[in-house]
Amino acid sequence: MSKGNNFCMQCGEAMLPEAAFCVKCGAQLPAAAPLTGDAQTAAAAAPAQAVITAAPPGLVDPYAPAKVTEKYIWGLACAPFVGSKVAGFTVGAVFGFIHEGVNEAWLADYNAVFPWAQLVLCLILNIFFLSKDMDEIKKTGKDAESWMWMGLLLVPVYIGVRESKTNKNYWPLIVNLVLLFFM
Repeated sequence: MSKGNNFCMQCGEAMLPEAAFCVKCGAQLPAAAPLTGDAQTAAAAAPAQAVITAAPPGLVDPYAPAKVTEKYIWGLACAPFVGSKVAGFTVGAVFGFIHEGVNEAWLADYNAVFPWAQLVLCLILNIFFLSKDMDEIKKTGKDAESWMWMGLLLVPVYIGVRESKTNKNYWPLIVNLVLLFFM
């Protein structure tokens, strides 16, 4: 490493070799390279600068681990509850309309169709939220291909593995297990 200063590639400001970011524009500086000739002369004439080893306020630290958004995992965690309520309301309304009110025929049809409607709606919600969550995980550069399949078969296992590998927030898993228990 040279004893002279580096120069910002964005704005041309002289920087110390230890600087990770430009003090003027905040751009990340490349690794220090030895200065020669005119660059060494200009660096010696430049005033000393403070060394910045962290990103200035308002800029994203490129070395900080990327957090995965939680919005889709919460949708996946709550899918059993939402699927059950929407299926119950929809099936009840359809058979209420067909049978012109609630009666024994309505109840028989409702009990025959509701579990299937609930299952299909929960599967649709699971696939939707799982695909959206996988997109969010891929945006952060994390590899989720090896454990993604669990979301189709075992949602609580997927949520647990996902949280252990990403944000370490286990509340979606707890909520999912409570909803599955009470549904």
